[in-house]
Amino acid sequence: MGAASLLSRFLGFVRDMVIAWVLGAGLVSDAFLAAFRLPDLMRRLFVEGAFSMAFVPVFSERLSGEGRDSALKLASSAGRMLAVVLIGAVAVGILAAPALVSILAPGFSIRPAQFDMAVSLVRIMLPYVFFIGMTALFAAVLNGFGHFAAPAFSPLVLNISVICFALSTALAPDSPAFLLALGVLFGGVCQMFLQVPFLRGRGVCFSLFGTWTDPGIKKIRRLLIPSIFGASAYQINLVLGTFLASFSGLGGISYLYYADRLIQFPLGIFAVSASTALLPGLCRQACLKQSDQMSEDFEKTLGLIFFLTLPSMMGLIVLRQPVVDLLFCHGAFDIQSSRLTASALLYYAIGLWAVAGTRVMTPVFYALGETRIPVRASAISIGVYGVLGISLMTFMDYAGLALAASAAAVVNFGLLVRQMPRDRLEWRWKNTRSSLLMSFTLSSVMGAGVWLISRGVIPDKVGWSLAAGLFGCIGAGVFIYGVLSIACGRPEMKWAWALFENRGKR
Repeated sequence: MGAASLLSRFLGFVRDMVIAWVLGAGLVSDAFLAAFRLPDLMRRLFVEGAFSMAFVPVFSERLSGEGRDSALKLASSAGRMLAVVLIGAVAVGILAAPALVSILAPGFSIRPAQFDMAVSLVRIMLPYVFFIGMTALFAAVLNGFGHFAAPAFSPLVLNISVICFALSTALAPDSPAFLLALGVLFGGVCQMFLQVPFLRGRGVCFSLFGTWTDPGIKKIRRLLIPSIFGASAYQINLVLGTFLASFSGLGGISYLYYADRLIQFPLGIFAVSASTALLPGLCRQACLKQSDQMSEDFEKTLGLIFFLTLPSMMGLIVLRQPVVDLLFCHGAFDIQSSRLTASALLYYAIGLWAVAGTRVMTPVFYALGETRIPVRASAISIGVYGVLGISLMTFMDYAGLALAASAAAVVNFGLLVRQMPRDRLEWRWKNTRSSLLMSFTLSSVMGAGVWLISRGVIPDKVGWSLAAGLFGCIGAGVFIYGVLSIACGRPEMKWAWALFENRGKR
């Protein structure tokens, strides 16, 4: 899953580079990215978390207790119910597109042309929600059977579709945003159908006919709403940030979007992959009352996530400007836009470790059936973001929203740590805390070394020399961090090596 996420995030960067090259950072780009927030939020909620956390525990319980046939009946019933709900939601959304834009970006109302463009783009992209919702169900079933490859690679299809449609704007330069919106919709269709051969290979066939009242549906429905709020506070805060940034100057939404895309790179490769792969195993262990194994797997995974995420965070902080310059400073995306995006990236990166830790911790609560705690933590986190965002925005503009998102993520993580049900999970927080502090210390030393190296090898101009210098600094950072970790005898280094070694043998 990490390898698939790496390739997907790489293509995601190519996609965003092409979008930045075509649209730049201004009225049109803000309209497109604000309209794209809704389907992108649905993708992150359904595919990367909430739906799986509601469906996989019930599906795994049915698979372990009643067998394969009963589990597949549950999946078919869930598919029928989900399809009806999604079709209805898309139809209502298309009719209420002006109201949605007013909610997502109320600041557009002072610019009628931008508001009308955003409404049209929402209507084009909204059917994507149906296809990505069904993709999430198919992926959750495959994950329940222990298959992770097809769901992990499905985002590649979306990125390839958007890239191809973006390149086609050369043939229709007067409407680039609308072609990009069609690329999003087509990518959603392809993502859904990509899962079908793998489902059939495991004997899974969804039918329009059958029971609609499986007892498991009620349990999934009861878990779904808490899952959405409990697992997605950071994503909800991003949408709230779009709402607030619409009142800032032109380009604010774009700067936050591109900075967040860089944060999603290590977050997707490490935290999202780990939490998705961890959930089915935790659910099986919870059903079998294997609390010792469950605690060990969770503690190791969380330590490994901090071990990998903290140096990534430090690298983004130190190398934020050359990274943004290399990826986005092309075409309509000028030097000033690059500088402002790098500023947002700095404040987003500060909270990366907390976002990653929250993504890994949340599945534990759902595997244990504790849904209220993540919901309360997320609600408090969203409230903190709203208060801090409005306060910081008054003197930091859009950058204050990025800093508020990091602060809210730290609050969310702290609340989950404090309220972990230790009577059911023998988790030793002292060990995790020591691992976190050690990873932070080694990452800081690595960051200082990379900063010194970057002053001599990274030029001011965008070009091949910038790429060479940047990759040289990244390589130096990996080397420094690896040597320090080996010298300090970090157990995470051994776990990571064992994972790669076992995968290589397979």
